[in-house]
Amino acid sequence: MFRTLPQSDYTDFYDLARFKLTWNINVFLALFLPTLGVTFLYLGEMSAIPTFIGVLINLTLLLILKQTKSFFIPALIFGFLGTLLSQYTLNTYNESFHFVDTIWIMIIVLFVFFTLGKMWGAIILTLNIIGAVYYILFRLQDNLTHIKVLKSGDVTALAINFAISGVIIYFLISQFIDVTKYAEKKYLVLTNELK
Repeated sequence: MFRTLPQSDYTDFYDLARFKLTWNINVFLALFLPTLGVTFLYLGEMSAIPTFIGVLINLTLLLILKQTKSFFIPALIFGFLGTLLSQYTLNTYNESFHFVDTIWIMIIVLFVFFTLGKMWGAIILTLNIIGAVYYILFRLQDNLTHIKVLKSGDVTALAINFAISGVIIYFLISQFIDVTKYAEKKYLVLTNELK
């Protein structure tokens, strides 16, 4: 149902790239976050709850993308709800290692900058900076004193989480490279035509 990119009304290459990226990230997360959520659930980690909420959000966004054939609203929802979930896990779970949370925050910010532009990117970045600064000032010390000793399952969950976020970073960077290459080709064609 969600494997193939639905048709959109976009004719502009850049908008089509944004639509494709929004679709692909949500498909990827809808497929792989359940594995992370089940791992968290098995380990008795409370972060299973926001992980499964994330899956529901991704599935909902895929339905919206399929119905509307537009990336703007799903990308905006992804940015705000992703920020909310990331900040919630960062500032709520005292016994967790939060280094992967910072990677998710960067992914969300980069995604919003790429799909929605500077204004929305700056808003999402600002919200995440505020949340991270709050964590550093008011929660970090408590977090450091309550971090539990990692068992093998905890290490596996961290590895899965890190791998999923790493693949998302690959998606973002490869999309940016494709768009840049397309722009360079267009520029060369126009320059040659002018000559």
